[in-house]
Amino acid sequence: MSELITPDQLPRWIPGNLMLDSAPLSWDGMALKGYRYADQDVLIPAMRDYMIVVYKHGEADMSQRCGGPWHTERVEPGVVSVLTRAEISQWRWSKPIEVSHLYMSQTAIADIAGDVFERDIKDVEMRHMVRSEDPILASLVERLAFELDDGGLGGRLYAEAVRNQACIHLLRHYASVSFRDNGAHGRFSPTQRRLLI
Repeated sequence: MSELITPDQLPRWIPGNLMLDSAPLSWDGMALKGYRYADQDVLIPAMRDYMIVVYKHGEADMSQRCGGPWHTERVEPGVVSVLTRAEISQWRWSKPIEVSHLYMSQTAIADIAGDVFERDIKDVEMRHMVRSEDPILASLVERLAFELDDGGLGGRLYAEAVRNQACIHLLRHYASVSFRDNGAHGRFSPTQRRLLI
C-alpha cells in the first residue's frame, strides 16, 4: 500500500481556503480543520486518519464512490459525512460549500474501543457515509471549533473529553471492530495495563 496521507497533506488533492486549523494546539489523537471549497471532482488518496465532515454553509449534491458505483446525496448545513481510513475514494460536489473536517487517529479510536470492549483491538473500520443526519456528532465538532476560537481554562482536558465522546459515538453508530486473538493467558489486557499505570 502506498503511504497514507496526513490531514496537512490533504489540500494537495482537495484545494480550498483554510478557515480553521487546530494544528497549533497539537491536540492528542485528533485535528480539526475548516475549509471553503468551490465545486470539485477529486480523488482522495488513502488517508492515515478517519475523517468526519460537517457541512457548515451551502447546499450541494455530493457524490462518492469507493471501489464501486457512485452514491449521491444532498448535503446542507448540519449534515455529516464519514470516511474510513486507508481507502482511496472519489468525491464530487455541484456547488461551493464550507465544511469542518474532524480527523481522528487510528490510535485514538482503537484505545477507546479497547476500553469499551475490554479486549485487544485488531482494527476499526468506519462505514463510508455520504449523508448522515447526526446532530450529536455535528455538535461535538462545533464544540471543538468553539474551543479552538474561544478556548479557556482546561482547554486540553476539554478537547480530550470531546474527543472521547466523539470516539464512543463513532463506535456506536458508524464502526465495525475486529479483535485480536489473545493466545497468552495470564497477561493483562490493554485496559488493565492502562488502569495499573
